[in-house]
Amino acid sequence: MVVGCAADSEPSEEPTQEETVAGEAWSTGDGAEPDEHADDDQVLDTPLEAPIFDEESAPIDPGEFDEPFACQKARGYKSGTPFTICVTTINGKLVGVNTARAYLRMRAAAKKAGVYLYIVSGFRTMAKQRQLYNLYLQGKGNLAAPPGYSNHQSGKALDLNTHAKGVYGWLTKHGKAYGFRRTVPSEIWHWEH
Repeated sequence: MVVGCAADSEPSEEPTQEETVAGEAWSTGDGAEPDEHADDDQVLDTPLEAPIFDEESAPIDPGEFDEPFACQKARGYKSGTPFTICVTTINGKLVGVNTARAYLRMRAAAKKAGVYLYIVSGFRTMAKQRQLYNLYLQGKGNLAAPPGYSNHQSGKALDLNTHAKGVYGWLTKHGKAYGFRRTVPSEIWHWEH
């Protein structure tokens, strides 16, 4: 959910009572969220006024972003609790800014080793997670966390192209050095910062 937009087709940016109850039940399990492995292609339209990059906080090339210096406010969630998050776009996917910085460093290192990382799925808005969850409930989609409880709504989760040559092996050996780890045992593509 975009923060600060007047027109939005979504009825609510907060999880419903039913979603909250489902999420609480979800989170009392083993803590691992089955990932939906779906693309995020929504574009947010609330840029922050100041650039997010400077030499001290992000010693990376801003040109690596699809839209240099683009930072957009969105409503993120962790365990059903909303917060404001700054997201940007990489490979056409929304990603939390801090995760994006770490990913770009990791991607550059992997490229030097001849391994090419790509983001398949990143940050999910409430509308996107609600859509995936409803498909799951109808038996038409993959297993999905209740809205407000998906790791992808925190801005820290990425699904990466681990099917590509060398990617999974490289991530297993080097991901931790860049702050990334697997958090869903059944999903080799799901990495969090």
